[in-house]
Amino acid sequence: MRLKGYSLVGLVLLVFGLVSCGSKKSDLVTNTNLPDSTKLEELFVWTENARLRKEPNLNAEVITEINGGEKVVLTGEESENSVKINLRGVNFEDVWVKVKTTNPRVNPQEGWIFKGMLTDNEEKAIAMNDFSIVPGERLGQIKIGNTQGQLEAIFGKEFITKGDIFFGDGESSTGFYVFKDSPFEVCCAVTEDGAPVGLILIRQPNSPWITAEGVKMGTTLDQLVKLNGKPIKFSGFGWAYGGKILSYTKGKLAGYESILEISLAEPDNLDGLDDFMGDRDCSTADKAILGKGVKVAEMILFGANPI
Repeated sequence: MRLKGYSLVGLVLLVFGLVSCGSKKSDLVTNTNLPDSTKLEELFVWTENARLRKEPNLNAEVITEINGGEKVVLTGEESENSVKINLRGVNFEDVWVKVKTTNPRVNPQEGWIFKGMLTDNEEKAIAMNDFSIVPGERLGQIKIGNTQGQLEAIFGKEFITKGDIFFGDGESSTGFYVFKDSPFEVCCAVTEDGAPVGLILIRQPNSPWITAEGVKMGTTLDQLVKLNGKPIKFSGFGWAYGGKILSYTKGKLAGYESILEISLAEPDNLDGLDDFMGDRDCSTADKAILGKGVKVAEMILFGANPI
């Protein structure tokens, strides 16, 4: 049967189209794009403690924090506008994406995360969150003997910055930085461009790098003595090599000697501490130095086998 100007099939298609248009919903999420994709992409969080939020902005309520290295699944929704966020010393500009968490130890949650915190490279996500110090060997995935090129391959060129490395005695060395101008900053000294890393230095106050014994930037001298189980000898404060730990007197931390050099910051209040000032050997056997807030201010990692 035919109607004027329309076949039966054409009429059905026309009615279906009108019904579909009339039932179309308004935007599901304000200020978001909904990509036409049926594939749910899996990505990994490369930053530490990434915050999952209720809305796609920095002021939105935090639902939870996602550990570095964890996998998330994109729902397909993303914000229309991008934002700039500094991550480990590098400025990222990206959108917010809606994701579902996959940690089997907790109930799955859904929320918004800055896309610049995600990568499709699981190995990179894990490497970026290894903060372990192994004296004589490595700082996370930064190893004695690595070249700048090797570390660029691990972390990405954007996180590596060439520059001279300066030491407390006024000397300097050719080198490069990993995560420069961030709490994660690591200084790598080399003999010349392209040469293997000979020593690794950290001095940022809130640095997360930590030894198996729990020693990190900010660890107090009192805590070191407790961990060591014996007095610690160090050079007096107030000169170029002041505060450098000289010996653990065969204590539990004696393994650090020659491969992990630790320097202490002088106390804020020097009253009554004349015996701990200047070019002299000092010891925590004199308990007058304890309880003064003396803390680890610098850590230098050397190779167990010199390069």
